Amino acid sequence: MALTVGQMQTLKTDITVTRASAVYLGQTLLQWWSGGADGILAAFYNQQAASLIQLWKPVVLTDALVNALVMSEFLSLTVARQNGWFVMTQPATVDATKARVRQNFVDIFGGGATTTANLVTASQKAATYLESLFTSVAGTAFTSPIFGETATATLIADVRGV
Repeated sequence: MALTVGQMQTLKTDITVTRASAVYLGQTLLQWWSGGADGILAAFYNQQAASLIQLWKPVVLTDALVNALVMSEFLSLTVARQNGWFVMTQPATVDATKARVRQNFVDIFGGGATTTANLVTASQKAATYLESLFTSVAGTAFTSPIFGETATATLIADVRGV
């Protein structure tokens, strides 16, 4: 997925204004920008953001959810809750950006369960600087329309043209 023109403008502003004085590898982002170091700027934006925003994943492999399961907790569930788990894990993937999916974790296992905490961990990832530029918040849920996008030297070169 390519960034929209508006997103590229946001990235350009972040490099040249908002984070212009941020130091990376001994120079400011604005210095790297002025020197045409598109690859270095891309590397910066692919790093985990300092704000440690945890994004919900739009695609969580069911296998990752199964690996998060604490079997003793599962075995202590009612049959109805176990059936709920089976329904949730039938597809190959689950979209954790959906509030209902996240609530299902709690409804099945309970808010204090280790399995619930493991499911949350499996369903999130730390945002990169690029992803964090476009993060939106709904309640306590952080999502990014460019989840998983990687900054490249080509992208930064394209951003120069907007």
